[in-house]
Amino acid sequence: MKRELIPTIGITLIGAALDEAGYIWGIVPRLPSVRVVPATWWLLSVLPGLIAFVVIGFRLHAWRDVPRHGIAAGLSLFAWGIVRALAHAPGSYKSLFWEAPILHWTLGPIFLALCGIAGLGLVFGLRQVGRQRPAAT
Repeated sequence: MKRELIPTIGITLIGAALDEAGYIWGIVPRLPSVRVVPATWWLLSVLPGLIAFVVIGFRLHAWRDVPRHGIAAGLSLFAWGIVRALAHAPGSYKSLFWEAPILHWTLGPIFLALCGIAGLGLVFGLRQVGRQRPAAT
């Protein structure tokens, strides 16, 4: 593993841990009192992970870094999901791991890697557009 990927993996895992903490402490205790979880609750729960992707995207230096870091981030999330599923932690990781193992082991890593590439590409692209914009006079 290249040393440049270590911060990407670390930031991704911190975002995943904070996402899960938001889910466990913010959503799970309220589940008995609601029929449908409001979208704002989900957004607040996944916000740390989204912020992590923005931080990683701003750390990239060139377009050629996007696939490498996106795959590293996606596979880090996949590994996180395996650990959390084996721990029987609440959330979607457990559902996919135990109830749809073929889907989990085949499409899971591919999907997460592609999401990582797309997410980092979007952030990096927006950053590049912002840099190329001429200053207002």
